Amino acid sequence: MDLHNKSNLMHVCNWNNLENVAIEHHHSINNSFLINYFTVRKVERKLRNILNCIELSSSQFIGISSNIPTFCIPTLILGIISSGRAFVYLSEDSQHLLLNDPNLNIQYIFSSQNSHKNTGDKVIKKFVMHKKSIVLIKISKNNLQYHQEINSQKTDNIANEFAYAITTSGSTGVPSIVRVTHASIVSNILDLRRILNLTSTDKIAHLTPLTFDPSIIEIFLSISSGATLVTVSDKLKNYPHELLMVLHNKCITFISSTPSLLLHRWSVTTLNSTILGKDSHLRVLLLGGEPFLNPRTILKMKHRENCTRIFNIYGITEISCWASINEIIFNYNTANDDNDDDFNNMIIQCNKLGTILSATLFQVKDLNGDNIIKEGQGLLYIGSDTRICAIDNEIISNLNPPVFRCTGDIVTIDKIGEITFDGRQDCCVKRFGKKIYLNQLECHLKKLNLIEDCHTIFNYSTSTLHLFFTTINNEKQLSNDENTIINMIWTHLRKLPPIMHPDYIRCLKKFKVTEHGKICKDTLRKLSTVKEYHNDIGNYFESIWKSHLPIIINDKTSRFVDTGGTSIIALEISSKLTDNMDKDFPLLIGMLLENKTLSECRNYVVNQYEKINSSPTKSDYHYEYKKPELISNRKNIIDTNKNCQWQKCKGKFINFFSTTLLQETLITNNQSSSSLLFQGLNNDDYTNYTSLKNIEFLHLYNLTKCVDASPTLFKYVSNDDIFVSVGSHSGIICTVQISNNYTWKVKLPGRIEASILIIDNFKGIVGCHDGFIYCVHLMTGEIHWKFQTYNIVKCLAVMCSQRQNIFFGSYDHYIYCLSMKDGSLVWKQCAASACATPLIDDETMSVIFVLLDGNCISLDQITGKIRWKYQLTSPIFSSPTFINNNKILIIADVNGNIVALRKDSGEKLWNFNTSEHVFSDLVTINNKHVQKEINDGFIIATKSGNVYRYDFINDYIERKLTYKINCKSSIFASPWIDERFILIAQENGELQFFNLNNGTSLSTFKLRGECFSSPVFHQNLIFVGSRDNNLCILKTDSKLCQRDT
Repeated sequence: MDLHNKSNLMHVCNWNNLENVAIEHHHSINNSFLINYFTVRKVERKLRNILNCIELSSSQFIGISSNIPTFCIPTLILGIISSGRAFVYLSEDSQHLLLNDPNLNIQYIFSSQNSHKNTGDKVIKKFVMHKKSIVLIKISKNNLQYHQEINSQKTDNIANEFAYAITTSGSTGVPSIVRVTHASIVSNILDLRRILNLTSTDKIAHLTPLTFDPSIIEIFLSISSGATLVTVSDKLKNYPHELLMVLHNKCITFISSTPSLLLHRWSVTTLNSTILGKDSHLRVLLLGGEPFLNPRTILKMKHRENCTRIFNIYGITEISCWASINEIIFNYNTANDDNDDDFNNMIIQCNKLGTILSATLFQVKDLNGDNIIKEGQGLLYIGSDTRICAIDNEIISNLNPPVFRCTGDIVTIDKIGEITFDGRQDCCVKRFGKKIYLNQLECHLKKLNLIEDCHTIFNYSTSTLHLFFTTINNEKQLSNDENTIINMIWTHLRKLPPIMHPDYIRCLKKFKVTEHGKICKDTLRKLSTVKEYHNDIGNYFESIWKSHLPIIINDKTSRFVDTGGTSIIALEISSKLTDNMDKDFPLLIGMLLENKTLSECRNYVVNQYEKINSSPTKSDYHYEYKKPELISNRKNIIDTNKNCQWQKCKGKFINFFSTTLLQETLITNNQSSSSLLFQGLNNDDYTNYTSLKNIEFLHLYNLTKCVDASPTLFKYVSNDDIFVSVGSHSGIICTVQISNNYTWKVKLPGRIEASILIIDNFKGIVGCHDGFIYCVHLMTGEIHWKFQTYNIVKCLAVMCSQRQNIFFGSYDHYIYCLSMKDGSLVWKQCAASACATPLIDDETMSVIFVLLDGNCISLDQITGKIRWKYQLTSPIFSSPTFINNNKILIIADVNGNIVALRKDSGEKLWNFNTSEHVFSDLVTINNKHVQKEINDGFIIATKSGNVYRYDFINDYIERKLTYKINCKSSIFASPWIDERFILIAQENGELQFFNLNNGTSLSTFKLRGECFSSPVFHQNLIFVGSRDNNLCILKTDSKLCQRDT
């Protein structure tokens, strides 16, 4: 063997000062000894002579058993390499895989004499090294699962080709066996020795497990520099405090570690006062193998006057070992700065890959791995002409240099070629049909000063996202309990899009690490399963509640709505519980939306899970009535003795003067409906497509809190004035006369999410969160009557066929019929909570309700008697509607089940499933004038952001999907359909027009806040509520924008 070959590890060894200490071993904090270079050199030659007696061609790789003491292993490695062999460290976990690999053909193993028990193996030599008895054994063929002849024709086993073999961590799949050449590792040693300025005066800690290739770097950096390699016993490694005292007191100058292992062993404050303290001797801290630490964590663990140089080092085992290095320079002035831009710059600097090491090539390809890109985001490939390793069954002579290996890492390359690490390729997951990057969630959380480290797991079996974190242990943070911290985290996470919000958040004391020192993702995956995550159904339910609501959960009297709960969150809690426990909880959504306490909901869930019958109970809430407040600045006098002609709300047009006393008709594109729809209206109502291209704010009316209710547009018979009215979470009802911008505001005592039913003489009927439904004069604020239910009223009331009574549902499980004249109770029916708008059928004199327990019921308008009931499997938020000339009823539950029923009997005709959550109302389309064989169709919008148009053929037996539109955000608002277009309001505040016939996009406009309010379109004007507290009126062709203060 040519030891002068510069590509051989033996060539880089520094034997110039044989009296220097080569190995300093610490068995415990007070028990240590030294081994000098002379002794190491002497034993290395002895080992070489022993191995030279073995036939070289039959055994290139020599095994080193894990039972050999750590301080003996560097010398064994030197002896094996100097004999022309390569070494393999055999851990307990990898031994079986490595010994039975035909490419390694391991026949000989060094083992501790006291630990070797296999009597079938032949002992070749017994000897003592560094006062320990070692044996060289030949493995019995009976202990191997392959025949050594398999490898007899391999051509790669040249004497000095390979230095060692090692397995990959298996973090991205099945572990591979990598045979590492001298050429691949030597350039690393020479580069790092130069960059880090290592000399014989350095003391290099050997803490990395030998199963992880950076351990080889530690050994040869020390030997090549003539420095001291400091080894410790496994026992001492298990006592972090004692280990840290050794490292600190013995003046260690170099430590390499994974970020996770560093934080797993020691707290931030402990590091700040020891090896990263003011008077530390540590010159170099090398962090690699994982994404870099939270920069604020580093700043807290490193004393301001500490001089340790910290490096982010990057590489892959397949081109062993490191490929680039970046020294991190921190600005302490931004350590506790809450400025996101400063923190983001810190993150970018920490994640730059930095200087590419010798004989190494970087390529960035597009995310499909097809084409090389010079700028932008892509996949990183590392290659070399000389640093070529053999993976599994590869033969190096068959590989054509340069050989590139995919890292599986997503990076960004800029114009000048600088590369920044973005995350693992597997950190991109598809959630609710959209791609999200888990590392972006982790990066966002690390902006919080209290976060030490965090990791996410996406559980594909349950489609749930789990966030785990540890906190920086200082006195300030210790004063916060886990619930408070989680609440702080939730507040911070709500700055992200909802699709990135985790399903579960859990605080850990420490992250478990693998033998390679990396975060153990398998442990986190176990924690993400229900059985491991929760002990019982009650605690499990509490944890789901805690994950979704930013409150302190120790208070079992916390109420769902009061603490920020919404119908969306209620659905998510119910869905997670149902999916993971494989059990239905039909009353849970209703209880949540009824503002029940955590304790009440928990008891119901436990009882339901244990199959104990629990019937809905009437709420015992009592509300204090407060007189409404008139807050309008102007008191314009108008004639309020008027009959209401029509109103538009939530995709529906109600004409109060049709041939029947009341008819509800969805805005359609058939001639007869259009004539009804536009009866008494001007031709200006018909909008051309070109005007849709120019959409601008016309007026904004501030209601001081979110406007989630859908506005009601209405007109009286006596004149042409058009009005719009809507309520907000502040309890304010704002009514506007469109022609002259006159405004009236009235404040009711409770939050308003329901839309307003307009009746004659400028009066509106609306339900509140205070449990009352009010009949209020929209100009003067006079309360004509009020009626108390026993829970929230979010349902839009509707009038009976004779325009004498109104129907509505409450969250107290009752359906009510009240006299429209004085608000007196006509009848009530115990059913379940309701928030969808009821549907009136004049022909059968029935009113149809869909409920949050999944039932659809038909009630007699006069008596309230239930005529029929149909049960769906999930809660229903979407209002029902008719097709086929009001003969067929269609309903959609929240899980996307679409069911058609006979309206007179409730008999199911057909059903299908969209596999998407549905909150918005179905809106029907009549196609008769377009094509006779095509019956009615309908539009359905989903939480996933999709809009579907279905048309029915063959007498409503078959349906066809006419088109599908994919929007950018979730949809909760009901679509508005005109003769020629659809208007969609998305959760992110984007309003978008689509061609009704083919679904093509016509124009887009972005509101200033999120939107749950259903838009109304009239004469080129758009009316919609926004979560920026405004009622918005937009004009499709106006350049004027005014704000009402």
